[in-house]
Amino acid sequence: MDKRLEEREEIRLAVNINGIHNGQALDISPEGMFIKIPVEYKVGALVTLRFNINGVTIQTKALIRSFRPGVGAGVQFQGLSEAGEDRIIDFIEQNKKKHEAGSSRTGRAAVLLVDDSSATVEPFAAQLFLADIDVIRARNGVEAIKKLEESGSGIDLVITDLLMPVMDGFRLIHYIKGSPKFSRLPVVVLSSFNKGTDDIQRLSALGVDAGHIFMRQNSRVAEFAAAIARIIKESKNR
Repeated sequence: MDKRLEEREEIRLAVNINGIHNGQALDISPEGMFIKIPVEYKVGALVTLRFNINGVTIQTKALIRSFRPGVGAGVQFQGLSEAGEDRIIDFIEQNKKKHEAGSSRTGRAAVLLVDDSSATVEPFAAQLFLADIDVIRARNGVEAIKKLEESGSGIDLVITDLLMPVMDGFRLIHYIKGSPKFSRLPVVVLSSFNKGTDDIQRLSALGVDAGHIFMRQNSRVAEFAAAIARIIKESKNR
């Protein structure tokens, strides 16, 4: 797959669903988007989306892949034209350049979200964006280290899953905690595991604060975003 198709960009983009409901896309890729919408849609439903990018209206079918009440829906485009895909890719690149040019002036915090399954973390990423926290994504530890090196001091906190290909979350945390450059960077774990497991003890041995460990299946997205904002604030006040 073209690496450009795996890129997601946090945005605020008006979207119409089925010609009836209006929502706001909070991220976009050539494969789909996450839409904040107050009404409920069933997972597996096929909908029609209309949205405008740089003065051009794009209309496409989309499959509802996930839905969180009060948060929104993750959708996957179905039959998006090649021209539409190219336009989205161009839009993502333009948005990145604008963000990079203005990032030092926005005052928004930035987190690095490391997870190989974008669908499971879409609601969390969307809520962070609504909380004025920019989200940079990586699919594994190797990509995360590259993003950290590229960002300089532009990342305020790392959120990582544990089980990932290439380099898992444990090895990523070990790298961060042992790096003179990144050792003071707060690390938060957002993963699927049970309390009292060996994973908790292993994370503690790596230096992860107990209050920075969240079970994905038990975490409410709004409360998680609030906790991240608090951790970032506390880190900056040290």
